[in-house]
Amino acid sequence: MRIGVVLSLLVLSSAQATVIYVKSDAPGNQSGTNWANAFHDVSGALALADGTNAVEIWVAQGTYDTTASSLILRNATGLYGGFLGTETNLNQRNWLANKTSLTNSANYVVSKTGALDSSARLDGFYIENHNATASSRAISCSSGANATIANCVFRNNSTAIDLFSSSLSIQNCLFENNGRTAAPVTNAYGGIAIFSTGSAAVDHCIFRGNYGSSATALEFYTGSTGGSILNCLFTGNYSSGGPAVDCSSGTVVIRNSTVAGNRSSQATQGGIANFSTLQIFNSIIWSNGIAERNQIYQGAGTVTMSNSCLQFLNSAVFQNQNNVSADPSFISPLASADAPATNGNFHLTTCSTLINIGNNAFAGPITLDLDGNPRFFGLVDLGVYEMQSPPLLVVPPADQVGNSYVAVQFAVAANNTNVTYQWQVNSGGGFTNLVEDARDVGVTNSALLVTNAIPTLNSNLYRCRVTGSGCFVDSLSAKYTYQSVISSPANGSANAPTDSNIAINFGNPLAAGTVSASTLAVHAMQTGRLLGSAFTNITMNGSVVTLDPAGHFKAGERVFVSATTNLQYLNGGNVSPLVWEFLTAAGTNSPGTFFETKQILGNAVLNDAAAGDLNGDGVVDVFLAGEGGNQAWLGRGDGTFVAGPPFGTGTNLNVVLGDLDSDGHLDAVVVNSAGTAEIWLNNGSGIFTKTAQIKSGSMTAAPHLPTAVKVWEMKTRPRSTPLIWMATRRST
Repeated sequence: MRIGVVLSLLVLSSAQATVIYVKSDAPGNQSGTNWANAFHDVSGALALADGTNAVEIWVAQGTYDTTASSLILRNATGLYGGFLGTETNLNQRNWLANKTSLTNSANYVVSKTGALDSSARLDGFYIENHNATASSRAISCSSGANATIANCVFRNNSTAIDLFSSSLSIQNCLFENNGRTAAPVTNAYGGIAIFSTGSAAVDHCIFRGNYGSSATALEFYTGSTGGSILNCLFTGNYSSGGPAVDCSSGTVVIRNSTVAGNRSSQATQGGIANFSTLQIFNSIIWSNGIAERNQIYQGAGTVTMSNSCLQFLNSAVFQNQNNVSADPSFISPLASADAPATNGNFHLTTCSTLINIGNNAFAGPITLDLDGNPRFFGLVDLGVYEMQSPPLLVVPPADQVGNSYVAVQFAVAANNTNVTYQWQVNSGGGFTNLVEDARDVGVTNSALLVTNAIPTLNSNLYRCRVTGSGCFVDSLSAKYTYQSVISSPANGSANAPTDSNIAINFGNPLAAGTVSASTLAVHAMQTGRLLGSAFTNITMNGSVVTLDPAGHFKAGERVFVSATTNLQYLNGGNVSPLVWEFLTAAGTNSPGTFFETKQILGNAVLNDAAAGDLNGDGVVDVFLAGEGGNQAWLGRGDGTFVAGPPFGTGTNLNVVLGDLDSDGHLDAVVVNSAGTAEIWLNNGSGIFTKTAQIKSGSMTAAPHLPTAVKVWEMKTRPRSTPLIWMATRRST
């Protein structure tokens, strides 16, 4: 509860008013002129107040019995408790620490019948255990006694306050465990009961753990004119037959209040019941029973609610008015079943979605929250407390398009560094935590990398749970779309036009500076590698790269395309290596003319040859496989060749060229008579290094020797790893 908020507004009035002192153990003459000469009882000081001239009665800590003469409030008179007995300024008192109690064993502790205005004030007192009978009242005001009650604690009374034809301003008070006699017998009303044209403005008060057979905390009874409830907390109240707050008459306006964890034995009630006109703004009504009607029971009256949180939100009257039904995320909520109770902490956690979603205009005159902190920290929060620091906010991830070759990254950003992350996936059965593996990398980081994708990931939803300050926020989800890399001509096609452009969709935009004829290597097996000048244009449109060769491919020409690891995505990260091939359409049957160059390539017995640009100069070279090893012959471009150094040993039967490691250079697979396929990697200048031998599993006897080899990249594989197929005389 707030301390000193109201008092800070009374400095000027304190300087203008006559101060009369009360202290039960003052040693002086009891004239009331100072602390030493203070009255020993309140009634003596009150007798000096004439109801016209401003008087402040300062009462030091202690217990003061009003049985002999109930305290009768009067105009222009402020009764202030909570002093230590040394203060010289009203703002110096601490009314919570310096407990000043009022008791009365027979009558009302404080009362007034007849005209009063708000200058009649009771401020800073404890009134407790006034519960001898069901009719015991701590304060009773009637017939126009329109006083101010502020900074008081009402505890264990039969009824704290009742009003008849009067209007009270009740500020910053605590109402706790009222509503039962000492016997105990449950009374009809525990907190405040308002009757017969009465009204109340209840501001920054707490009602908790009260009892009643009707309204436990606040009753606007039939015939009352209603009132206002500003920034008040109602929690843990229990009624055997009604709600915590009953609005049976007049117009009641509730602003920035919290009604949570209340219970009623009446199946239809719990939090608020309305039979008149009720308006609710920026408030939280939660956990007051098992249905919407337990939160707000709608009787014969009308209810208007805006920018509020209502559990089980269902009725059309509450919808489409910026109302929500999200768990408030209280620090320590109280279940309805636990009432009556006085525990619970109804501050919002930093993860609450009710922060900054109120309407400042609907807060009305409220400037401070229930703690006395500024009520506006950005947009007003719902409920009684205002978060005084930014809430935990999470920027959600964006949708991503990926595939076997394209790794994607989902990323979130939090406005707090002291948080943890846990990525989750929903494949159709709800969200579950991801576990770190080769496919999902960084599952406890702010960024999740999804790689090695397979088609079944299509349409998966990904979100991140961000935990901090004892609570968590789940980000909005993002969708993963699996899209195979689409190339034109298609991978494996055998009838591409000779004038084809080459288009590749990588699923995500590439960094423009990394796209070139070097990073996208095109090897035409008759034409040679296409270097920069061999392309008219290399263009980008989003995730699609188009290569436009300056000339035509040869008819029936095999073309290899390699996307190397030097390609990078616009949002960072290298492209996974990728190789595919296509054949151009065969030409017409027009005759060809050949000229003999007289040059003989190689001196050994030749078993196979493969043509391709082995040194990347745009000229077709030849790879020879035969008896005693292999040899590369580099073309001059005029039909003649220069021999490279021989390499390899044994009898080599078959050779095929292809980019096996996606570096843009043509490598070789050589099948030999020993039943193995040797992998020879090209360094880009026509120099080859053997890196592996692949043994043909059942091909150890001569009748089963490999006779052919095929290098084939399958685009359905997790990565662009080439498949090597060997054919034998009997089987494949």
